Amino acid sequence: MSIRRSSTSGSCCPPVGLLLLFLLPAFSACSDGDDSDVSQDRTIQWYDPETKAVKKSEGLEQYGREEGQWSYFYENGRLERQGNFAAGLKTGVWTGWHPDGSVKVRGSFAGDQSDGLWEEFYPNGVVAKRTSWSNGTIIGKVQQFHNDGDIMTVTPFVNGVPHGLELVYHPGGEVGWTKTMVEGKPEGESIGRFPGGALQFIGTFKAGKTAGEWHYWYAGGEYQTRRTYDELGKPLGTWLTYGPQGQAITSHEHREDGAIFAQEWTPGGKRRSYGPVNSGGLPVGPFFVWKPDGSLDPDLSGMHDGKSRTGSLSPESIALAQQLAAEPGTPAPRPGDSPKREDHDPGQ
Repeated sequence: MSIRRSSTSGSCCPPVGLLLLFLLPAFSACSDGDDSDVSQDRTIQWYDPETKAVKKSEGLEQYGREEGQWSYFYENGRLERQGNFAAGLKTGVWTGWHPDGSVKVRGSFAGDQSDGLWEEFYPNGVVAKRTSWSNGTIIGKVQQFHNDGDIMTVTPFVNGVPHGLELVYHPGGEVGWTKTMVEGKPEGESIGRFPGGALQFIGTFKAGKTAGEWHYWYAGGEYQTRRTYDELGKPLGTWLTYGPQGQAITSHEHREDGAIFAQEWTPGGKRRSYGPVNSGGLPVGPFFVWKPDGSLDPDLSGMHDGKSRTGSLSPESIALAQQLAAEPGTPAPRPGDSPKREDHDPGQ
């Protein structure tokens, strides 16, 4: 006796096609929910977390790392910069803006490193700087521009540091200053020129420091000043600056202890100021300033801290100021054997 199986038997297990039809939508819904609810979160930072009036930054985080587009804002609410992340690393084109909304900088990242051409802009839209990058290292020449678009500087780079002849231009495109860069530091002779090509100054760098004698001239060819440095760039001796007519107008005496005493004279030869200054030429300690009639100026004379006037002069300092006023001294005339511009630049 044989037993026949019905084609509809096994109804406890639905057909395979019907089973997939039920399972696929459920699996798909579960997968989408994991991606949006677990792995990604929108993150907003505020300038004031209590009021939440102005955003500081906004973007997505995936597994604790920035992902996709992020935006950063100024306190006025305008965009400060914006770009994309991939697994926490900057990628693609990023743009930065000035507070007024004009583009400030634009360039690309690859793997969180600057890559390709980057440009910086003035608020008027003119390019301020162009730099080429490769994997986070500057390559080629960096160009900077005046805000009217004229070239300002061209600096060659090798292995990410300035190396080669750097050119600084006057507005209009004439070369105003040349110096050689060696592994990021100026080295050797450096020459500056007035518009038109006349020599303005000449000097030497050694391992990035000014060294030896530096000479300066006026546009008309009159000798202006000589500055002397040791091999470490420390100023030496007394620097005298002469007016176009040949009379000293300023003096900076560099003493062994590092102190600098400065004097200034009027074109008529009267002492205008006297006292210690810092390396930036700003008064430190008791500093005297005289009026055109020779009397001490009480508003400008006094104790200084290198930034501003901090107090009045002591009786001893006032007595010294009166002594100096009584014996003003004659500013030194320009020496007859001062260096001539043509001696350093035969083509003049």
